[in-house]
Amino acid sequence: MKKLFSLVTFVLFAFFMMGCESDIDTDRIQELEDSIVSKNNLIEGYELVLSDKEENIAELEDQLSVYEQEALLLGDYDGYFAITVDLGDEEITRYVRYYDDVEATLWDLVKVTFDIQYNSTEWGNQITAIHGMDTPYGSYIAFYINDEFAMTGVESTAFEHQDEYRFVRDWWDSDAKNAYQAIALILDESAEDYIDSLNYLVLIGLNRLGLLEDYSITLDETLPETIGGLVSRVFLENALGLDHTDSTEALYEIKTMGHLYTSSMVYTALKTNPDLDLTSFELQLFEAMENTDVSETDLDTLSMMLVAASYFDTPEATALIGEILEEIEANLYHSSYGDNAATFANVIIGLLSVDKNPLSTRYANEAEENLLEVLVSFQNPDGIFNWTDEPDPTFSTPQAFLALVMIQEYIRTFTGSNPYLFD
Repeated sequence: MKKLFSLVTFVLFAFFMMGCESDIDTDRIQELEDSIVSKNNLIEGYELVLSDKEENIAELEDQLSVYEQEALLLGDYDGYFAITVDLGDEEITRYVRYYDDVEATLWDLVKVTFDIQYNSTEWGNQITAIHGMDTPYGSYIAFYINDEFAMTGVESTAFEHQDEYRFVRDWWDSDAKNAYQAIALILDESAEDYIDSLNYLVLIGLNRLGLLEDYSITLDETLPETIGGLVSRVFLENALGLDHTDSTEALYEIKTMGHLYTSSMVYTALKTNPDLDLTSFELQLFEAMENTDVSETDLDTLSMMLVAASYFDTPEATALIGEILEEIEANLYHSSYGDNAATFANVIIGLLSVDKNPLSTRYANEAEENLLEVLVSFQNPDGIFNWTDEPDPTFSTPQAFLALVMIQEYIRTFTGSNPYLFD
């Protein structure tokens, strides 16, 4: 784990009174400070230019730590302690030096050492973010003293010489943690690739996360000519908040009733334009769905049928949804394709579209893992999902990304929703 250190010395202002002069080796302190700056600059250089030189970086970090510790022992002060923020992939540690007559509290020093956000509650101040580490739903900032969970809050903790105070994001909701970490892996490792390829599943997910403004995205002025291309274009334009009149009208002109998965996708795309008269197509689609033997239909198609059926507010549609749900529950882990991430992702999206809880034990496997736990088990350390046992960046990963975004919304709101409904 990468460790970054810096030295914080509070000598004047509101927190400290002037100390008595003592025999201090100021030349050595200056020498150490210059060495610290030099080593930090070298570390940054190695990280940016020579990322493969991990041994060099580790050696410099060790030297830097030695310099800092020696600087602490030479200073004109009465004590010091460390404040560490554990970001998961790196730790940020800052040493605070103080005089015994300091009037500041630990809470005061944390606030001036790190950029923090907090809420004032009847139980005291609750940190909601520190040094960029926030608290997504299901998590909180935990406070540790010398690697032990603190039984007191920061405000009521008296700092002691050589103590370490550590802040870590901990989770009280394991499902929220699974969804957040799986989404973060994709965002960190491959979001740019999916943006460049204009993958509509990923862009819909980014839109729901409120992250599309972070990217520069331009669509070709020429509309696609195929059904698949137009469906993708309609969803892209909706995700980007663009006018989608031309694309939905072009799709309307070439729509046909075919395989139920495709027809359901076409219908879902066309529903984004309320000015289209879909009466005839709706009747054809629903008749085809009602006449389908759900026991002979693959799980991916059944899931897309749930999305399409969510638009119908009739007793017949409710009955059809019930049949599909029973089939999914009975055969979720007996897919004709074998257990795979793409199917599990599609099932999650289908269930949420009709406001069903994908975390329910009804959809757990024999090991009693819920559907989210099953899905994230297919993810690799680089964020890419396997289809079964081989990485599948083309289909399984973007489908899983949208499913994860939607299930994260469900965990936070306890309400399922159709990802293809746009504001």
